[in-house]
Amino acid sequence: MHTNHHIPDHWRLASWGDVGAFHHGSAFPRSFQGDTTGSISFYKVGSLSEAGGDGFLPTAKDTLTEEARAELRVPLVPAHAVLFAKIGEAIKLNRRALLRTPACIDNNLMAFSCNPTYVHHRFVYYWSMTIDFYELSQASAVPSIRKMSLANLSIPIPPLDEQRVIIKQIESLLRNIQFASQAIYDVNALFTHKIQKQNIFHPYGTLTDRILRLALQGRLTHAILERN
Repeated sequence: MHTNHHIPDHWRLASWGDVGAFHHGSAFPRSFQGDTTGSISFYKVGSLSEAGGDGFLPTAKDTLTEEARAELRVPLVPAHAVLFAKIGEAIKLNRRALLRTPACIDNNLMAFSCNPTYVHHRFVYYWSMTIDFYELSQASAVPSIRKMSLANLSIPIPPLDEQRVIIKQIESLLRNIQFASQAIYDVNALFTHKIQKQNIFHPYGTLTDRILRLALQGRLTHAILERN
């Protein structure tokens, strides 16, 4: 695993695959698509664009009944799993999302469920946003990510209580960015009708990326204290 991390002495590094489990998606026959009456969401790779500001996905446009899921032999991915694209140009978008409830995913997606003994799902969600998965994809006509390429990544692991503090700090700062961005957008909108609102939650946006990287190096609290 890669070990080019600068982290506090009381943190540890682990292989991503050692702190949870990866889940592969399943084929979704067209004859089962379009049903909105089921209780189980079936997410496609395009669903990643629908994640809310908190990262969670809404109920999917396609659903399955438990009977249909059993017929298709499609496994359930646990609630709070982190979802991401594993094949095609969608990898380049570097989108992440979280499941609010157990759900099914198609075979263009992969998911990671955390072992809560070691990591909080939101900590892993934010950490994953600092990794460019496209750089890990195999060079071919259709790019794809191998499970082992992800499992061998090193992830910094603070104590769980500290992870929760870091999550709160990240989310407080991201809310501030959102409010500031909206205020700037509203003022500019007074003068032009052509302005396009930026997606401030894009994982490689300059300020958001800086916040996440500081937090995941154990340096965010220190940076806040220095400012004050």
